[in-house]
Amino acid sequence: KFTNVAKTRRQGLELSLKGHLYDIENYFTYAFTDATLRSGDNSGKKLTLVPEHQFTWGSSYPWQKMLTIGYDAFYIGNQFVTGDDANTKSPLENYLVTNAHLVCTPKENVEIFFRVNNLFDKLYSTRAVTIGFSETFATGTVFYNPAPERNATVGLRVTF
Repeated sequence: KFTNVAKTRRQGLELSLKGHLYDIENYFTYAFTDATLRSGDNSGKKLTLVPEHQFTWGSSYPWQKMLTIGYDAFYIGNQFVTGDDANTKSPLENYLVTNAHLVCTPKENVEIFFRVNNLFDKLYSTRAVTIGFSETFATGTVFYNPAPERNATVGLRVTF
């Protein structure tokens, strides 16, 4: 049974940088989050599904007059699974996922895009839940939600 916790604390730091190096547009973000339970039996323990460290970064390059190529990536640090308020189970593993894109702009208000997500087909999970006793599963069984495998998107964007 899940219940709300009376008191928690979330504190941290965020950093964001954006700029150009030659013709390449680059960005980087970082977030540090210290999220803890502040009451009950697990006071002082980490909140579940809140990673301490997160990074994103990417670049775009105007390759031809109408074409832009780029990549972006994100890193999510270790985090405790839902239901493990005592932080006794192995945490959900960190992961790094890289994406790539190509954008064609034949007119100012028209974009044709192609994007590959999870370029290197990384196997990872964005969420996991541990359950207590049930007739079907043993106490502490952890269920993982798999993230999407490599996939691609093709689209057309028209602005008015």
